Amino acid sequence: MLFALSMNYSHLVSRIIELPVDPLAMNCSTSPSRARVFQCPTCPKRFSAKSSVIQHIKYDCNRLPRFVCPYCDKRSKYPFSLYKHIRDVHPDCKVYCKDLSGEKEDTR
Repeated sequence: MLFALSMNYSHLVSRIIELPVDPLAMNCSTSPSRARVFQCPTCPKRFSAKSSVIQHIKYDCNRLPRFVCPYCDKRSKYPFSLYKHIRDVHPDCKVYCKDLSGEKEDTR
């Protein structure tokens, strides 16, 4: 299922699930009191930080790439990867990307 590109994410953020932590699955650098696992409400992916789940919902989960290079057909889910593409492939051009969701174009 693909979400509308201009969707508000607050209803999904409120459904993020914090799962119990399996002590055997933790690595030795994580203290048991700080270990947390969050699952995306729309897919089985899990994350150690709630902010990572929010970023996943906003840019990745069941989404097509929403950022497009203004100089070629390259598309990306993240603007920072498109900025790198423009600097590498189109070095003499202005660094910005078009957002297909209708939000404001971002310039770097």
